[in-house]
Amino acid sequence: MAQTLEVVFSGTGEIVQTDIDGDKSLFRSARGESKRFIQKHKLTAGDIIYITKTGERQFTVANKPISRLTLTTVLENFDAAILKALEESPESRKIFLDKTPKKPERKRVETTIFIRNPYVVAEVLDRARGNCERCKSAAPFLRKSDGSPYLEVHHKIPLSEDGDDTVENAVALCPNCHRELHFGNHAYKAVKSELN
Repeated sequence: MAQTLEVVFSGTGEIVQTDIDGDKSLFRSARGESKRFIQKHKLTAGDIIYITKTGERQFTVANKPISRLTLTTVLENFDAAILKALEESPESRKIFLDKTPKKPERKRVETTIFIRNPYVVAEVLDRARGNCERCKSAAPFLRKSDGSPYLEVHHKIPLSEDGDDTVENAVALCPNCHRELHFGNHAYKAVKSELN
């Protein structure tokens, strides 16, 4: 029996478990995931697609070359894989868990960071006086390093969206509010409307 391969369809969030045994193919009659990938990227006859090996038994199908694996790609693929796993039955997940290695695979990724202004962070934390500027609750705990109230400084317009690293574009948030603004139902929209 052939070993399972995981194929991630870039831009659609689709993940397929397949193998290379026999006559199996990814784009057999453009069904399911393949069809959505083709439609999403408006591919036509003669267009080129790229199949990139991103892990030991993992590949990504994309409409443009993937030069390097990024942290964003890894996290997006992981989130899509969780959603797919949640759709399966507990019995199916148990079978898969019994077959998979106990130690996680390691991947090297390329990431870009912003060197933030420490004076902006200090000023925003001072302005907050230990209270979340969104829910108004006191910081949930004190920092181990210096005993100060633990709040996280968040940019209303993200730096990745060309936001400024300024006191006016930043707020001090408790961890729950911060995660909600990044990963909640309203995410970036909520930040713009609530905190402006």
